[in-house]
Amino acid sequence: MPRHSDVVYQGLVKHTIFVPSLTWEGTRQLLKDLHFPAGTTQVEFDFSGMTRVEPFGMLVASRAIHMFRADHRDIRFHAVNHETGDGCSYAAHVGFFKTFGLQFGKDAGEASGNASYIPITSCPVSELHEDVEAYGGRIGDHLITQSRNLAKVLARSGTGTLHDVLAYSIREILRNIVEHSKALSYEYCAQFWPSKHRVKVAILDRGVGVRETLRAHPKLREKLKY
Repeated sequence: MPRHSDVVYQGLVKHTIFVPSLTWEGTRQLLKDLHFPAGTTQVEFDFSGMTRVEPFGMLVASRAIHMFRADHRDIRFHAVNHETGDGCSYAAHVGFFKTFGLQFGKDAGEASGNASYIPITSCPVSELHEDVEAYGGRIGDHLITQSRNLAKVLARSGTGTLHDVLAYSIREILRNIVEHSKALSYEYCAQFWPSKHRVKVAILDRGVGVRETLRAHPKLREKLKY
């Protein structure tokens, strides 16, 4: 399958981007393909090749497509071949399409999830700060439920030492996002594949990055100049 194509009709230029399976490799390729030639009036996303999706790929791709559309508001965007196929069906169920603005499938966080998956869930940082102000406690205290749910999928159990260690580690990751990244929100999702004995948890934020965060530390600022 081609990665992209262009069609010219009556002076209008349609650029098609073929979305691959959202594995690590496929997602990296999609990011490289998010562009169009000068004179393009319409961009079409073709999802016929998206036969497989993974948590990291869905978070990165949905954020990238959302930003791509926001940066080119003068271009008309639409999607095709997104209503059929196992990959698209699952992606729609966990909120992938609506996360980047396509009105198809469930909203982020709408699916209830279970021991085998957690749908794409978007968490505005401002709401956490409001909860701390309203109910007291620390940021980490308000992240316990999220971290324990993610750890439950990852550890394949909701109790025990492994679950508790993972829950603590995930809570620290989320706390660092809220307190240091300057991100407005963060997203997460998880998936367990019983037939493959594999599980993946993905957490994404669009903050200033680890390097810029460390610059706030007086002892590290000088070392990070270069």
